[in-house]
Amino acid sequence: VNQMSQCLRGNNFVFTNNSTPNNTTLSYLWTFDNFITSTLRNPVNFSASKVGVIPVSLVVIANGKCIDTIAKNITVTANPTIGNILGNVNPNSNVTPFTYSVLNQANSTYNWTTTNANIQSGQGTNQISVLFSNAGNAKIAAQITDNNNCTDSTSLNISVTVGLSELSLEQDLKVYPNPTKSTLTITNKTNLLGKKYVITNLIGQTVLSGKLNLDETIINTESLTNGVYLLSIDGVNKQAIKIIKE
Repeated sequence: VNQMSQCLRGNNFVFTNNSTPNNTTLSYLWTFDNFITSTLRNPVNFSASKVGVIPVSLVVIANGKCIDTIAKNITVTANPTIGNILGNVNPNSNVTPFTYSVLNQANSTYNWTTTNANIQSGQGTNQISVLFSNAGNAKIAAQITDNNNCTDSTSLNISVTVGLSELSLEQDLKVYPNPTKSTLTITNKTNLLGKKYVITNLIGQTVLSGKLNLDETIINTESLTNGVYLLSIDGVNKQAIKIIKE
């Protein structure tokens, strides 16, 4: 047998008959789950339709008289059921993370994939935090794998209603290069001179701060780990610009 235990969805048991003729005429009788299904030497692959232990036997008859028999049990295991992904299907921001989840099941792992979005945290668990890239269509998919290595999957289509243009701060600031590796330059209008800038991570912790200069302000970002941050300015509508550190 190619594999003695398989998951119900997509199972395909392949049996190989190693009987040796020894100059005799052999006939065969295969029985799957107590039903005779084939008299071929090697029958068509067997796919089970139910969960449980299924008996399989082969009777070999030589010259119509001598008989030899072999029997095995194969096991078919139920696939887990992942259910639907819960979360906002019309997110209205690409600077605020959104949470998506499926039912938490014991002894299982989860794998998430996204389109037009980046997973911020939670990969491998039943709940993730997602930051969307741009306005438009997006998709989130999840797969569960249980301790029998059986799987189930689901997906959720999403429409992101706003993009980077939502940030009015961009009318007053020019921030470059973004993404950044080691330094970030902010050029600003004179009415922002002396305003406090704050760079936070996605859970609201301040990682860098200072005051804007007259023409441009250069910020050293080497101490930041790679990821997404938010740049905000005191008194400017409590909005923020997304900064990516590479």
